[in-house]
Parts: sequence; structure tokens; C-alpha cells
Amino acid sequence: MSVTAIPTTGRLADLSALAVRDRRAALAALDTLFAHGVPPRGLRGRTTGTFVALDARPPLGRLVRALSRRWMPWRGKVFEPDTGGGHDLLVRPLPELARFQTRIEPGVADPDTDVLVADYAPVRSNPAPLRRIRDELVELAPGQCLGKVFVRAGAGYRFLGYFTLRTPEA
Repeated sequence: MSVTAIPTTGRLADLSALAVRDRRAALAALDTLFAHGVPPRGLRGRTTGTFVALDARPPLGRLVRALSRRWMPWRGKVFEPDTGGGHDLLVRPLPELARFQTRIEPGVADPDTDVLVADYAPVRSNPAPLRRIRDELVELAPGQCLGKVFVRAGAGYRFLGYFTLRTPEA
């Protein structure tokens, strides 16, 4: 399957705003977009990241959104295909502590959708809480990815929210 150009930039911004007013509707629309994506191939170098929606009930969701507007240490991801991994792009003075390994496999919550997994668990230098994180990415249009964040909970994973990544060429 190839990437079909889904109009994403404005739509994702609209869905991010909708998430403040109607979390369930925004998450349902994002789920639909995610299911139509394909695993990104050929990601190399820096991408710019944006937080889109958190799966948390108000008022926690509003609090996290307000805090992230004031200070969001996460700026995106750097992909290093030669090593089969990469790291999160964080603001200074935070070190390069969020390294991950990548692979393509079916999504945790979307077993019919192949995703690019950014898995923090295999990297022993990551802090223990970070090793519980699993990101899943699909490409919606060339250079425009939608990601899901999960945290390992017991034998499974709990969905936390959505983010976007954009390559410089997009």
C-alpha cells in the first residue's frame, strides 16, 4: 500500500483544538486517520514533533495541555536508520536520554495496521519509566506522520495520546 495524500496539517490542528472541547470525538477522528496510514519508510534525521491529543479526562487533560503550552521539552525525533533506532529531540539542557529502536509490526491497538514502532525498552541506558513507553507511527502523507504513545501496564499497553512528526521536506 502506498501513502495517499490525506489533507493533514489543518485537519490535525483542528482535531487538536477539538480535543480540548470534545476529547472522545477528536480521538475517534484521529483513530480513523491512523487506521488509514502506512508505516513510514526511509525516515532519516530530524523530524519536528507536535503534541495533538491526550487521552485523559478533564481536568487532567486541560492541565497537561496548559503546562505543555508553557514548556514542552519534547521537540520531535531523530531517526538513525543505519543503527535501526534513534532518539527523541529534547530541549537543552536535557541530555540525549530517550533512545529507541525501530521495527515494523502490527499496532498494539490496531492489529490490522502495520506501524513503525519506536521502542524504548531495549535501550538499557534509558531511565526505567521511559523503558515502559512504546510509540507507533504511520505516515498519512509524504513526510507527515501521526503517532500514538503507549505505556506498558502489566502484560499489555495503555494508550496515552497522539502526536505528529513532520520531516523537513514535508
